[in-house]
Amino acid sequence: MCDANSVSFSFARSIGLVLAFVIPRVPDFAINGSNPLSAATGSFNDSVPTQFSRAPANFSFPAQIALQVDTTSNFLPVVFNRLDAQVYDLDTFRLIATGRMNHTKFPAKKFTKFQMPLIFSYVATNDSDAVCKSTKPFLVFLG
Repeated sequence: MCDANSVSFSFARSIGLVLAFVIPRVPDFAINGSNPLSAATGSFNDSVPTQFSRAPANFSFPAQIALQVDTTSNFLPVVFNRLDAQVYDLDTFRLIATGRMNHTKFPAKKFTKFQMPLIFSYVATNDSDAVCKSTKPFLVFLG
């Protein structure tokens, strides 16, 4: 015979088991490859004017970064309503590029490669600015 305690325990155990599979896990993101930046293509390339100037020192251009997302710990697909990226210069830690992807879905249990659009833009008073002279790589934050 089943008593109320064993029914409650079985119900709680069942809920716990279901939650273990459906609660999303935070996926890992990584830069894909040793040269992850590439020129933008298509309508995104046409939508951002490309500018380079020395006085005042500035640059503005579209690009794409090759990224990889690891969803191997997820049992269900991972959906992002908005995925933002910020790129910083490592010498000065100044923001030099931003990007956004809306409603992006990644399949579960996979390493998925994708391209994220970026708009590089920076303005300085002259070309002796630290960002303009920087030779170090960049730092990417995703959020």
